[in-house]
Amino acid sequence: MSEETTIYVADRIVTMNPSRPEASAVAVRDGRVLGVGSVAELEGWGNATIDERFADHVLLPGFVEAHAHSMAGALWSYPYLGYYGRDSPDGTHWPGCRSVADVLDRLSLQRRRGQRAVRRRR
Repeated sequence: MSEETTIYVADRIVTMNPSRPEASAVAVRDGRVLGVGSVAELEGWGNATIDERFADHVLLPGFVEAHAHSMAGALWSYPYLGYYGRDSPDGTHWPGCRSVADVLDRLSLQRRRGQRAVRRRR
């Protein structure tokens, strides 16, 4: 375990704590948030390095977004073959493929349009 503490200064830190909804700095040690507040308040954690790389940013310390579909946009270069209908990033609605026949029809359509159904590795 490291005893090094880093105090990150930010334009605004959203704490999600009703008793202190915002702060200007957050203290971190070993990847864990020790506290939020002002730099003066957080210096009580001992020797600390002040890091201002986020001085013009808003931070949400400890926030873990556990349900992003971050790869969904990257996969739209392939035909959509899912069971439920979806809208692509360009706004096109793709009805769901409810059967093997629907999947084969969608792949045939892509082939007729000159779009490769599966990209080959080079």
